[in-house]
Amino acid sequence: MADPAAVIVAARDEESTIANTVATLREQFPEAEVIVADDGSRDATAAEAERAGARVLELPRRGKGQALTLGEQAAPAGALVLADADLVGDLGPLARNGGDLTIAAFAERRGGGLGIAKTMARQLIRACSAFEAREPLSGLISRGPPVRGRAAIAPRRPSTHAGCSGAVPPSTPRGAH
Repeated sequence: MADPAAVIVAARDEESTIANTVATLREQFPEAEVIVADDGSRDATAAEAERAGARVLELPRRGKGQALTLGEQAAPAGALVLADADLVGDLGPLARNGGDLTIAAFAERRGGGLGIAKTMARQLIRACSAFEAREPLSGLISRGPPVRGRAAIAPRRPSTHAGCSGAVPPSTPRGAH
């Protein structure tokens, strides 16, 4: 995939990190629009993101998934990169690996909880697609135009598999994670 048309960052109460994240993304993807979907921050996240050069969508608090969905709807046509607001590192290889869908995973686990949520997400992804996801809830995702669309981020139509939403397209390359 070529450089993305947009980089979407879901953020909530990230005023201390967002400016650096936006600057890093603008440097890594100079042709992409950086969109910060501010999920009801109670601090200066939106102002800091805008000052750093991002387009900011100020949203009521609805959760990360809805913030990313609304960011995707506001993005120009083309490939997307979804990033966390506390980004550290180079996302270039993630966006340029050639896959329709690529999800980054830390080489070394860094704390964090969500053990039961990750386990359930991993099992659901496996049941729906036969794909073995190492980091099913990663916040660093790259989507090419073939899989981009509202259903790719927040599926709203039922799947033929019980309990499956279709969030992971069957065309997902097996080694991508």
